[in-house]
Amino acid sequence: MSINKIRIFSIFLSAFVMIFISVMPIISIINLFCCAGIVIGGLIGVFYMDHKTKSINYSISFKDAGIVGALSGILSGIILSIITLAITIITRENPIDAGIKTFEEFGFQLPNEVLNQLQSFSEEYSKYGFSFRIALLNLLGNLIIYPIFGFLGGILAMSFINKKRQKIV
Repeated sequence: MSINKIRIFSIFLSAFVMIFISVMPIISIINLFCCAGIVIGGLIGVFYMDHKTKSINYSISFKDAGIVGALSGILSGIILSIITLAITIITRENPIDAGIKTFEEFGFQLPNEVLNQLQSFSEEYSKYGFSFRIALLNLLGNLIIYPIFGFLGGILAMSFINKKRQKIV
């Protein structure tokens, strides 16, 4: 197997782990702890790549690890945005109304400017079944958060791998 095939499979494996952890109801709680599920995805992809590259006498670097983590973060961020949008369209649930009600139940008073903006989002949901602006913000947020924490997971994995290599030598 060539290094490029190993890299690509590592990216897909890492993205799969990130997506799985993010969408599974109970397991997704892991992401409340500094996006640990995303970091774990980056770790797993790099550990897999390190394991597979030993058979072709290739030693991965921090650059390889960072690339695997960041690219898997980009891929999973895009896929999760699509999943979120599909669920929103299918369920036809308006999360804005639920959010406003929750704030009111806890006694929080939102400023009128915020309420007006939330109402425009709510009208978008009512009219189209989703909000294009919120879907876009979700995508942009995912494209920032997932690559950063995937990159950190990859770099962290490489640190563990280097410590292990130093003990062997």
